[in-house]
Amino acid sequence: MYKAEFPTAAALVDNSNFMGDSAAGAESDDCVTNFYYELIHLMNRIRLPMATWATNSKHLKKVWRTKGVDFKEVTQTLAIDWDTELDTFSVDPRDVSDEYGEGPTTKRQVLQATARFYHPLGLLFPVSVVGKLLFHDTWCRGLTWEENLPSDFGALWNTWISNLPHLAHLRVPRWVGIVDRSHSRVHVFCNASERAYEAALYFRSCMVDNSVFHLARSQNRLAPLRRSLFLG
Repeated sequence: MYKAEFPTAAALVDNSNFMGDSAAGAESDDCVTNFYYELIHLMNRIRLPMATWATNSKHLKKVWRTKGVDFKEVTQTLAIDWDTELDTFSVDPRDVSDEYGEGPTTKRQVLQATARFYHPLGLLFPVSVVGKLLFHDTWCRGLTWEENLPSDFGALWNTWISNLPHLAHLRVPRWVGIVDRSHSRVHVFCNASERAYEAALYFRSCMVDNSVFHLARSQNRLAPLRRSLFLG
């Protein structure tokens, strides 16, 4: 209805809503501030006021403080913790380590713990794959859902859980460093083993005096339980 009057904001509402949240970006402070005002006018027009705000733009934060608009310095976007001041993504390992500490653990709890590592960009896959492999092994061993892990699996579980607090120090830059697309490259690395295979995508931006690399996306899969034999 209002694409002609509010083209940028209408596109956001139309295409960038995720579970009740909206996420968008702009090239400069002026652009993002103008975008904010356009979005406000559009949402007021359709009587759906926005409830929560967050941005890494210092200029827009100053505008919000002047107008008394509440906003968050640390928020979540697509279930990822985002520090708007540092402009980095992070993870709170207590969601897993506090819920599933060391001690007797069942196959069901291993699945529940690994399922908590939700990350659309796959930046936590190097950690979560350990739990996936352990759950994979419980199937191979024939454990039932409520059966406690045997001692060798329990030792692997306790090692994994005890190392999760180190994730609290992990900070991943949100901005991948692309300034000039003509001087940027995409690098994809793949690796495979008998147990799992994975891929990682990096952006490489060439600056005047150096090159900057940023991890943008990763993905992994466990090797299937059944092996196929192909005869040509």
